[in-house]
Amino acid sequence: RIKLVEEFDRKSVKVKAMQAYLDKIVADGSILLLVENKDEAISRTTDNLPNVKVVTARYLTVFDVLNADFLVIEQTALDAIQTWLGSNKS
Repeated sequence: RIKLVEEFDRKSVKVKAMQAYLDKIVADGSILLLVENKDEAISRTTDNLPNVKVVTARYLTVFDVLNADFLVIEQTALDAIQTWLGSNKS
């Protein structure tokens, strides 16, 4: 399953807040969070969540996608992937 989000809340660096967000969007199993830039806020909120992996758009691999039960993708990360893979060609 895939969920596209505008952006993750980087104001709150609480693990509990991230877990509540993932529960709200019904993300379960192995979760891959795809962001454009991995910063300290995202790292701090996900480091203690056992089934969550954060990957930047530039380092996305097929292995990561295939091993995730649920993908949560930031809009800016999706834009970066499209630019990187050149899907904007006419």
